[in-house]
Parts: sequence; structure tokens; C-alpha cells
Amino acid sequence: MSTIKSPSRKRTTIKKPEASRQIDITAAIEAPLKIRQDGKTQNVSSFEAILRQHVRKALVGRAIASMKFVLGQAEKYKLIKPPPPPLVRGGVFIVPKNLPEEIERQIFDYHEDDSNSMSRIANILLRFYHAQKR
Repeated sequence: MSTIKSPSRKRTTIKKPEASRQIDITAAIEAPLKIRQDGKTQNVSSFEAILRQHVRKALVGRAIASMKFVLGQAEKYKLIKPPPPPLVRGGVFIVPKNLPEEIERQIFDYHEDDSNSMSRIANILLRFYHAQKR
């Protein structure tokens, strides 16, 4: 309420219409926001604006909480691909100790014909062990 003095010095009270004091939170949250990026204005959802801000903080500011938030959202919306299954043929091969230098050179020297092939190395070792048994 406000009071206005009239020229006759009487006080007149003017009632302002009461504004609705309730806020529609859903509409406020879902309303698109205008952001400016590279001189262009675009409308984005409030979630996208929050996510963009966290990505910026995570990358530029190195904020751990923002990194955690971004990764959590990526997991929640299944944006992170699971790692590929391990190769069935893969593994570690340990070359036996105490091989003659000639055999080691055959194994470790570069060959144009598929030098990384395990079958080539296995054949070299098989020939060596068969020769030892004789």
C-alpha cells in the first residue's frame, strides 16, 4: 500500500492489486534459456546450460566436482561405451631363458615376413627343443 497526499491534504490510500506470490517452479525449470556462444544467441534447456557450465569448469578449471557430475550424467544416460572384450588370442609370451644367442637372434631380429607372428617364434622354439631331444 502506498499513501498519496492530495492537494487538500487528505490522505488517500491506494491499494495495489496483489500479485500472485506463487511461482510455477516446473515452468521456471523447463523454460528455455538464451545463451550466447561465438556471438550467436540460441535457446537451450536449463539442463543443457548446467551441463555446459560443468563441462567448462571440468575442462578449463579442472574442477573435480564438475568432472564427477559430467561423468555421472554420461553414465546415467549411457553415453559411455563399455570397453571391448579382451582378445582371445592375446596374452604375454615369455621367451625362455638360457637360449643360445643364435636362437634369440632368430626370434628378435626383424623379418619382413610377419615378424610379429607368434607362429614363427613357436616354430623356432619347437625346432630348437626337438634338436635338443635328439
